[in-house]
Amino acid sequence: MTILEMSRYYCAIAITYGRTSTFVVGVSLQTIATIAIDRYLAFHLRLRYCELMKLRRVVYILVIELIATAVWSGSWFLSVLINMYSGAVGLFSFCLIIPLCYFSIYRSLCHHVAQTHLNLSSDFDVAQYKKTVNSMLWSYGLLLVCYMPHLTSLLVILFTGLNTTFRFPLHVSGIAVFLIRV
Repeated sequence: MTILEMSRYYCAIAITYGRTSTFVVGVSLQTIATIAIDRYLAFHLRLRYCELMKLRRVVYILVIELIATAVWSGSWFLSVLINMYSGAVGLFSFCLIIPLCYFSIYRSLCHHVAQTHLNLSSDFDVAQYKKTVNSMLWSYGLLLVCYMPHLTSLLVILFTGLNTTFRFPLHVSGIAVFLIRV
């Protein structure tokens, strides 16, 4: 094998790695957003939640998420620019949706605790739910710490263009995104 042939293999490996990693990170981010939305619905719908969220519906949602992520990851083959813009919009949307869900839960939980202190009867385990919400907030905080540098470098590249100065921060921040998955 000559050195000239190795670049062809490197290119194939890099493309495969890039698309696979994009898919895995996309599914991971969608899963965290889905959990936040699920917790929001569970808190606000309470008893109706069990009626609304059946196993079949959950499976449909997960399959749609997988297909949407695969389409997004594959859109790179059509247009790198479309893939980058849609990725930036998706990442920004998820970074906005997740805290909105948890903020709404936190606000409602504080209201619920205030009502409980007024001697209203409640069969809702506030302490356990607070622990669940707190652990998810820590996960979300770690997600933000890892994803924000990547989103920032991606936005800079989208507005200024890809060059060697911004390629390095994009790849280094990509490593931080993968660290959260470990």
